[in-house]
Amino acid sequence: MFSAADLRNPLISLSNYEVATSPIYVFLIGTLHTLSGTYFSIALHTLYVLFALGSIVIFAKILNPSNWRTFSPIMILFAGSGYFVAPSIWPTSDTPATYFFLICLYSLLKKDELLLGISAFLLISTRQNFAWLSFALSTFVFFTCERNWKKYSKLALIFAPSFLSLIVTFFFFDGHLTPPLYEAGNLSNVFIKPNFLTSVQIGLCLFAILLPFKLQKIWKHRLEYVSYKYLVFTIIFSSFPIIYIFYGKGQSIEDGLGWISILVFRLNLNILFVAALASFGILLLFMLCATLDQKDKKLLTTIFISLLVFSLVMPVPFLRYFEVSLIIICSLILGKRIKGSEELGKIGSIWLSVFVSLVNFSKIIG
Repeated sequence: MFSAADLRNPLISLSNYEVATSPIYVFLIGTLHTLSGTYFSIALHTLYVLFALGSIVIFAKILNPSNWRTFSPIMILFAGSGYFVAPSIWPTSDTPATYFFLICLYSLLKKDELLLGISAFLLISTRQNFAWLSFALSTFVFFTCERNWKKYSKLALIFAPSFLSLIVTFFFFDGHLTPPLYEAGNLSNVFIKPNFLTSVQIGLCLFAILLPFKLQKIWKHRLEYVSYKYLVFTIIFSSFPIIYIFYGKGQSIEDGLGWISILVFRLNLNILFVAALASFGILLLFMLCATLDQKDKKLLTTIFISLLVFSLVMPVPFLRYFEVSLIIICSLILGKRIKGSEELGKIGSIWLSVFVSLVNFSKIIG
């Protein structure tokens, strides 16, 4: 695909377009292909290593660890995920998307509006399914900024390029968010929309991410801080995986869907139990967010809910589309909870790091 679009041939034929990646990113890397010539492979792999290293650096800056020993399990959770490592070695759009995702969050926290607008545009131009993040961040900024037309106009200018990029991709794919050949090549894993199997995937992923930290008692339940409104949100969105049992279950689940396939095919678990486990995973996230300060809670729950809701229009529920994003969301919450509690002891940090590493490894062998 990269060789199909360059400065000499700017128009890509949709009839030969087989990847889900936005044509804007394919064209940008195609330009690199033109400029680097026979050194393209070296240039591309170098670029991806830089994206990966840059992601780790930005992730650490956002996390702002107070103690590297107690924060090492979170760093291992992120940098040790196969869905972060693999695309850094075998170039896909996942690695640059992770980098631009982190730049978006970093620029928001630093209140760098120009960088936020540029990084949001590059993110959507790399992976159009990240439109949920632009929606989440623009919604958060809208409700937290001063109520005047000047601020609203500025907000529109910041996020307009990213939504324009989404529109370009939508029309290029003939009124779809993915090209026809991509869905045709994954027919066994294409589900009807709204696709509630994505919420099962998300919930199971959250369960796997958060369980090791929960077992180490990183946070305690403080239900007295939970408002009625927050409790309603928790019940509604935690129920999403269960909806799959009543809507869409008629379609058979094939292999290749990460945690879903491991639990259903390797362990022969009933799909109802799997959905309930996924609901518990989402519930764990809301419980973890419950005692954050109000601004952090609004930001992180807005980001998560946007991901969960927008995932319903994704026909293919591959784990790679969700895992790294969920790791980043969970890491930000866990980082704040660890800072607000007693630091892990040396043995606790080691055991938690080992446990997290084993969970990451289980996805590879699975």
